[in-house]
Amino acid sequence: MGYYCKLVDLKIILIFLSFLLTFELFSQSIEDIYDLRFESFSKSYRGDWTNSGKMIKFSIDSSEFINEKYPLKISSIQTQRNGVLDKKREVLLSRTITLPQYEYGDKCTVFINSKSEDWKNWKFEIRGLDEMENILYVDSVYIESSSWKTHSVSFPLYNFKAIRICITFSDAHPIGTQNAWIDRIGISINDKYLNTMRLSDFYNGFPLNLNNRDMVSLSFVDDNSIANIRDMKNKKIIGLGECTHGSQEIKKAAYQFIRTLISEYNCKAVLLERASDMCLKWDLYVNGIISEKIASDIEEELRCFFDDSASFLDFLKWLKCYNSTTRSKVHIFGFNTLAQPQLFFFDYFRLLLGDINSLPYLRLLKKENYRGIIDHALTDARLQSIMEPEDFNYLLFLLNESIEGRTIFNGENENREFDMWKRADKIIQQYLKKDNKVVIYAHSSHINKKNDFFFDVQKKPSLGNYIHKKYGNGYFSICFQVGRGKYTQDDSGVFSKTVIDTLQAPMITSFEFSALVADNSYFYYPAQKLSDDISSVRAIGRERKNTNQFFFCSIKKRFNGVVFIRNSNQLNRIEKYPFFYTNGFMQNKKVQQQKILKEL
Repeated sequence: MGYYCKLVDLKIILIFLSFLLTFELFSQSIEDIYDLRFESFSKSYRGDWTNSGKMIKFSIDSSEFINEKYPLKISSIQTQRNGVLDKKREVLLSRTITLPQYEYGDKCTVFINSKSEDWKNWKFEIRGLDEMENILYVDSVYIESSSWKTHSVSFPLYNFKAIRICITFSDAHPIGTQNAWIDRIGISINDKYLNTMRLSDFYNGFPLNLNNRDMVSLSFVDDNSIANIRDMKNKKIIGLGECTHGSQEIKKAAYQFIRTLISEYNCKAVLLERASDMCLKWDLYVNGIISEKIASDIEEELRCFFDDSASFLDFLKWLKCYNSTTRSKVHIFGFNTLAQPQLFFFDYFRLLLGDINSLPYLRLLKKENYRGIIDHALTDARLQSIMEPEDFNYLLFLLNESIEGRTIFNGENENREFDMWKRADKIIQQYLKKDNKVVIYAHSSHINKKNDFFFDVQKKPSLGNYIHKKYGNGYFSICFQVGRGKYTQDDSGVFSKTVIDTLQAPMITSFEFSALVADNSYFYYPAQKLSDDISSVRAIGRERKNTNQFFFCSIKKRFNGVVFIRNSNQLNRIEKYPFFYTNGFMQNKKVQQQKILKEL
């Protein structure tokens, strides 16, 4: 095969030519695209590399000029969580690079130029991955050195689709100041230096086109078009994953899918990546248990989220109308971390029972005595008489979880995927019946059947992974991808303002690249029909402005299908400072409830 394929499909040549005029991407080098010189850290504290760490700070060190550039500096810093100082210092850096075409047995060498001060277990590791993300090869070298030094790992290529470069450091008992510097990463195959190759040459010859016969065309003005996706007809649990929380078009498409699943596929439970306790009131609303007057209160609550509040409120109103026409109701649930159970259970009990009958619960909530609330509920015949058994059992489940005291404002979040799975599975067990479906709507990093896109050194199973392990082929996951345009993002950290950002041009190996060439602006594509050379998708998390948006993955292994939307726009209605709005909202709500309790 070699690096340059002489017999290239004419269509692929036309694809490259059309995109060369549109994007600057293809004239860029491999080291630019994959940030092998670590220059992205000058634009974002996260940089383009997938990273996580404790007591670590990244910066560009302008005090030293090495190989015509300033190096990346990694410094250990003292941090604390919940008032307790972190003891362990740790950094996990990784970048996965899809390989060009090569001959079986070709020698690949990956090197790093770096130095360090008092760092222990400073390791450079290379993993060889196949097209299904299986690890076929691992080798590593420790790279501690007080002066600049180049370390390398060499290995033969066989059945590798990509290599994952991992740079890790861990010190359980750090003493004093610790720093490390990285100049760059270099890659060669058979002594041919690849860093400076253009992207279009690097991936020349890959079969990237989609088959029009496998596409299911969709329409925003015709919900019935979604019923043409026959793949999900006999599935019990449908996962809808958005590649970014900030695209208005993805919101529009996702709610369209949910409406169709409800009206045409007998879906009876909608699970959302939202706080479990906040959703309790919304479920009362969509089931007609509380009046339309409460809609304005719900709208204020919806503004607490990084979301388009107007679109979601429109969906709730649609669902309320739908439920008014059917005997078998559809329920709304959240499976994310609790927000402030003391506040939202206050609303729930008061709306459900009225002022007088809810008073014992409100007094217990003031003391945050959730065990007392459970005991009272178990003997409250009135409460149990107006609730369905599954609703009452779910309420007890959330009250028990509230005893732990973890909310979005406190507590560790390291087991978030498992915690979301625990809540989601409780809902599925309570509400999934033989003849109905459940839909789950969240970020694609949660919905996929493997692991979080943003942590690939020490992998943790995703919510979708747990669901798939238990329910097997009954779980059907779909990712929603956008090709180009605008989206809403945090300006920097979670405390910053929201801004309008531009989507990165798609990587040549990405699904989005191939989909943009297709003559279809909105369609569904079965994952199993994709070429293995289409090996990355867009995934954008919070706080990731100016960072890499494309991740190597087996789309077939992670998802059952892909929904593509050509053009994206930013969210229509979102708070400029969501965190500060939420904090103020919670404080005001607490004051109002204390006043109500005094008057009762």
